[in-house]
Amino acid sequence: MKINGHVKLANLHPAMVVACMVIEPIATAYGQELVVTSAADGTHSHRNSKHHIGCALDFRTWFVIDKAAFEAEIQEALTDEFYVVVEPTHLHVQYNGSVM
Repeated sequence: MKINGHVKLANLHPAMVVACMVIEPIATAYGQELVVTSAADGTHSHRNSKHHIGCALDFRTWFVIDKAAFEAEIQEALTDEFYVVVEPTHLHVQYNGSVM
């Protein structure tokens, strides 16, 4: 897994670390290393984004041809406490469970 240099991982919720561990082998099966492109940094257009509290990450998806299948596979692998959506430029994964 790679993390882009500008990504700020401060206050990352432990559930997001687990999400990375679950998503990484799926990305590898699609023939690409998992790359985190955004965390608590930047401006996020997602209406209810939890990036600012460490409960959301964005990942590179340019390598994915069937984005709907990729999204569905990741959502199935994570619990229903996660919201997963492929945006036009990235995969958004957000933890909606209990925040400590």
